[in-house]
Amino acid sequence: MPYCSQTGHVPDFVKILRQIMPLNAQAAVGLAKMVTNRDSGPPKANIDQVTGVFLEFNKIQECTAFLLEALKNNRPDEGHL
Repeated sequence: MPYCSQTGHVPDFVKILRQIMPLNAQAAVGLAKMVTNRDSGPPKANIDQVTGVFLEFNKIQECTAFLLEALKNNRPDEGHL
């Protein structure tokens, strides 16, 4: 994502996830983990929207894998998930 930071482009990661999901759900899990990671600054995508994409495609197993990683810090604001 250095190109994005250099040019100021902000990709729509939720839209990208929707395009990847039917083709490769495991790749979508990796992308979802990357764009919702809070360790390296603010997340690049909303965790609720990302979860919604998994559920739209009925990818329950992949959604669970994503949420186990995304919710590891047990934050109160993510309690509804």
